Amino acid sequence: MSNYSWISEKIKKKSIYFSQYELAWKISDANEFIEDALKNEVIVLGGDILDSNMNYTCDNWYYEPDRSIERKVNSNRSCNCMKEYIDNYVKLNGTDYYVIIVCVTIF
Repeated sequence: MSNYSWISEKIKKKSIYFSQYELAWKISDANEFIEDALKNEVIVLGGDILDSNMNYTCDNWYYEPDRSIERKVNSNRSCNCMKEYIDNYVKLNGTDYYVIIVCVTIF
């Protein structure tokens, strides 16, 4: 379960309630999410892609944090992992998708 209390109001307002514990964003808003995550040293554990009808596509990514390195480094690596995945996904499939992002603020 992600705690999204660290997200800026601007990004929070763009979210869509998906379930009791999950928020979704348009895939085109992912870079703004990453900016907030980096600023707050949040580690993105992964995410799921949803189609335009908010159904799971079975496409996803994950990042395995390394406890031997600093939180900030894990945050940078996890956000880079997310950015690479999202950029490639959009390149191949377009922007008519949503993303649920799982992250942690405590490590």
